[in-house]
Amino acid sequence: MIPPLPESQAVVWASPSRKAAQEAALVLRAMGLEHQLVGSPDGWSILVLASAAPEAAAELRGYQDENALWPPKQIPFRQVSNGRLGGVIYGLLMITLFPIGQDGLAGRNWFEAGLVDGQRLREGEWERLVTALTLHADLPHLAGNLLFGIGFGILASHTLGSGLAWFLALSAGALGNWINVMVSDPNHRSLGASTAVFGLLGVMSSYEWVRRKHLPLVALRRVAPLMGAAVLLGYLGMGSGDGAGRVDIGAHVFGFLGGIGLGALVGSARVPQRLSTKGQGLAGLLALVLVTLAWAIAHSR
Repeated sequence: MIPPLPESQAVVWASPSRKAAQEAALVLRAMGLEHQLVGSPDGWSILVLASAAPEAAAELRGYQDENALWPPKQIPFRQVSNGRLGGVIYGLLMITLFPIGQDGLAGRNWFEAGLVDGQRLREGEWERLVTALTLHADLPHLAGNLLFGIGFGILASHTLGSGLAWFLALSAGALGNWINVMVSDPNHRSLGASTAVFGLLGVMSSYEWVRRKHLPLVALRRVAPLMGAAVLLGYLGMGSGDGAGRVDIGAHVFGFLGGIGLGALVGSARVPQRLSTKGQGLAGLLALVLVTLAWAIAHSR
């Protein structure tokens, strides 16, 4: 038993574990609070001056609260979709439209009908925001967007679901094209799926950031997805050629930022958790319908 204490002292910690008591004593030592570690047959106690007891107790409660959250709980990962079907459809669409864009079809110049043209967009040809995402300047341009598009698409499908992931990719790409046109010269022209690819990167990173806000993680681990995505944008988005060998940095950056906004929105609304398998299918079908409709409008002008 602890012997009776002088009125000037108070017990602020008691534990049967000597190690735990020593760790608590280190907390008080780090705060510069005078204390005394006392052992007895019943365990270990920490004594402080009665006048310092409230402050010492508050510090030790904070220490206990922090320990309760460590190590962080591991939340089992639940894969929403393997993403393979969406990746195959994206790849087939890009590969099919590549020679059509190069050589035309049915007497139409698909490049001129579908690429982003700042002047024509300002005149109301909004379908170009979508059609331009399906055209590529040459084989290396196509290959890069196939590689990273399918890769990012599969990864995004794991957490978002395949239908939602590709719908958001299309939305972020169209949004990035629109912003890029609005801040560029009216004669600006561009094409390629890279705006949507980097949009999908932004969607993934911001969605994961929102998801991690609800987990017991340190701040650095919460923002790690955003930091990693920004590094990838800098490494990949500033050096791959878009149209006539020119790097359209604006399209990459604005697609990425558009994806950041969309990912945060669906993450905050918990859309992937609320969307059924049927809803995922409808989201993917809507993306295909929008592409088809955009090309139909382009060829009706």
